[in-house]
Amino acid sequence: MLEMQLALLAKQGCTATSSSNLYCVNYDARASCLAALPTHASQCVVDAAKANAALAPQIAQQLGKRCKPAQTASTVQCTRPWKVDRCKSLVAGMQAQKGAPWFGTLAIACTPLSDPSFESAKLDALQIAGQLNVKAGTPPTLMVSAAMDSGAACQPGSPDPVAIRCAGKQALKTQLGLMPNLGVDYCPSDPNGGGADAPRELPDGR
Repeated sequence: MLEMQLALLAKQGCTATSSSNLYCVNYDARASCLAALPTHASQCVVDAAKANAALAPQIAQQLGKRCKPAQTASTVQCTRPWKVDRCKSLVAGMQAQKGAPWFGTLAIACTPLSDPSFESAKLDALQIAGQLNVKAGTPPTLMVSAAMDSGAACQPGSPDPVAIRCAGKQALKTQLGLMPNLGVDYCPSDPNGGGADAPRELPDGR
């Protein structure tokens, strides 16, 4: 029976060593070892560096758009700051899991990755919000009077500053009708929180 278990564990990534331990190449393999040999948990040993490096792509995939595993082992890079925060929260939650196969050895770094297109889109969104806030046809000016105010009340959104949030929906509709060349459309559904690629307006409730 034990030989069959060891053979199965070997296929799953845990191999016996001369010290009677089972050397597992990743956390999934270690979990299989712990399940198969619950009374010999201390013998299910994992190479933490390799296991963390194998886990980083899985975390990046779970985070979705804007994140990817870095060339540096055990690191996930994200081009949006809120995605970096989400990555850190995800890793912290995993580290806090009781009975998880990493037993305190999980160590994944979440770091920002520069994206010039994001920086450019942020400036575009700020400029477009400013245009929408001033009545169409108003000459460019540094000071906006009450008479010039369109009532759209637009500003860069949060956490995504490329997504424009406007409180004055009726005024916004008027402004967009008078400024067809702005090309501002509604943000599409974004369940994974990847953010907008170009300035878009957030619909009500988002």
